[in-house]
Amino acid sequence: MVSGAIDYQLHRDIIEVLVADFENDTSPPISLPGISRDALACTWGFYAQVHRLGRSLLLLIDNDMEHETHIIARVALEYTIMLHWIVERKEAAVKAILASQSNNIKRHVKLAQEAEMFLPPEVEREMRKAEIKPIDDAKAVGTFKTVCKELGALELYFVYGVESGFVHPSLVGINSYIDSRGNPANEPQRVMHRSNISLLAYCLIWANRDLDSLTPGRPRADGLERLANTVEAIPALPVYRELSKTAQKNRQHSNEGRRKK
Repeated sequence: MVSGAIDYQLHRDIIEVLVADFENDTSPPISLPGISRDALACTWGFYAQVHRLGRSLLLLIDNDMEHETHIIARVALEYTIMLHWIVERKEAAVKAILASQSNNIKRHVKLAQEAEMFLPPEVEREMRKAEIKPIDDAKAVGTFKTVCKELGALELYFVYGVESGFVHPSLVGINSYIDSRGNPANEPQRVMHRSNISLLAYCLIWANRDLDSLTPGRPRADGLERLANTVEAIPALPVYRELSKTAQKNRQHSNEGRRKK
């Protein structure tokens, strides 16, 4: 997906420019040809969030919190890939996201009951109103690896997995606060955050390419492609490709196996 050494300042400049462009644009698209209102809402929500994460990363860096940019980079990558999945699949993706959310609501209600929490009747009624009949694609949304497979972007899932070590309590977090002599330290000891600024730059380029692909005439395509070339990144994420029947069956069996455990 990417190659070459990291030019820290160049990647930061890209983040600053694209975030500023987003923040200075006071007129988000109200409609786009061939895109439903729901699909546009999903697209814009993820697109906007990627830009806010870009701003968050810069704020952390400027306040000596570079280690915490791993969290931002991981979240931004997930949003970017899901944004691309929506742009590629449109209505099918929207239905899958709604169905996935419905499944989450069911789990929340069940957990509240299991924990013997008091859930006001009106709150439970509203939550149950949002329930939707499950569909197969909802399982894909709940399995991020499957989404990456469908987009031919498993290498990005690998990156996502590496960054996850900084998000969840893990040995990666523990080792970050152990110095070279094996003693505890107040500050992170391993400087691994520089790649995060490049990852955010790529995410912003790809997110902008996706929104531009829905815009008549694709006015920003050439400029964004040149921008990607300056940092040796692919200009856009791969197109969606439906998994084979065999892969779908394997996914189904895998999901069933997890449910039985």
